[in-house]
Amino acid sequence: MRKRCWFVFIKKEYKQQPGTFYHQIFWITQSSSIAQKRGPYIPVKNKTEYTILIDNRERYAYNFGQIKTEKATLPSGDYALRAGDQILAVVERKTKDNFLHDIAHLDVLRVKLEELDKLYPRKAMIFEASYADLISPKNKFYPGAFIAKVLTDLFAQFPNIQFIFFKGRKSANHWLFYYFQQVYARITYATNSINSKNQKNRHKPGL
Repeated sequence: MRKRCWFVFIKKEYKQQPGTFYHQIFWITQSSSIAQKRGPYIPVKNKTEYTILIDNRERYAYNFGQIKTEKATLPSGDYALRAGDQILAVVERKTKDNFLHDIAHLDVLRVKLEELDKLYPRKAMIFEASYADLISPKNKFYPGAFIAKVLTDLFAQFPNIQFIFFKGRKSANHWLFYYFQQVYARITYATNSINSKNQKNRHKPGL
């Protein structure tokens, strides 16, 4: 119960001095966290200084509310998270019919996933159908056992790609909206922490 501990670095803005920040550092042990029943810490970035790119070939694109979106020709995937000139995450979207059609050209799908895997640090394939629905014996073109083998073989071949199943379009859209939001929040949080440490080190005597 005492073997784990961690530091939390928080950057806050002075209420009376907008644009001026200070830092708080907290040391937390596993036992104290359990005893105090701390809630989960999830980085939050209020400013959405990013753009969601939607591939030009994407039909009936997802809705991202007030988030800025742009049409683009993506090398791989259907949706991409861009901050500045950097792509932070890419997601490939599949409906049930899309995926069943792709099985007939499985080698092409593998090449697409290889490109997705090599080009981007964070990547996922989302299905607008449940796993049970995809392997259902009611599917016209392929036996459920064969589809299960195709899916699990893709999981085994591409362990760095997240494969996620949803009930339908709405829940997939909902997940993608928050996934891009949290990827951006996590990356900017990590970058701010590193910059804060570097600034402190530069002010230490002898450095």
